[in-house]
Amino acid sequence: VAWGRSICAVGLAWGAGDIMCQSIEKNGSLNELDKKRTIDFILVGGLLLGPANHAFELWVEQTFPGIALRQICKKVLTRVFIAPGFLTLSFGAVAFIKGDDIQNAVLLNVFPAWCTGSLFWP
Repeated sequence: VAWGRSICAVGLAWGAGDIMCQSIEKNGSLNELDKKRTIDFILVGGLLLGPANHAFELWVEQTFPGIALRQICKKVLTRVFIAPGFLTLSFGAVAFIKGDDIQNAVLLNVFPAWCTGSLFWP
């Protein structure tokens, strides 16, 4: 049940995020929504990143159990340092589906996304 919930939640979040991005790209309009793009994002989020993130979170909680400040700090630092791997997986998978150069997508996007993400969500 938990795995299925993660797959659905992450897939839907990626789909919703893509719809929001398309709206921003088109100045608030969703008249010409690229449905294939949204489905691609749902698939990458749900079938790849949902299970990967679920497994990672289980590992983090087993490796650093508890809610003491020291354990919380370890969990946060682990997430910050593992994030480039998940970002590489994300940008690489999307580039693969689009038929773009995977290495280029990873090199151009991972570090800026990691820096920005680390400011908001360690």
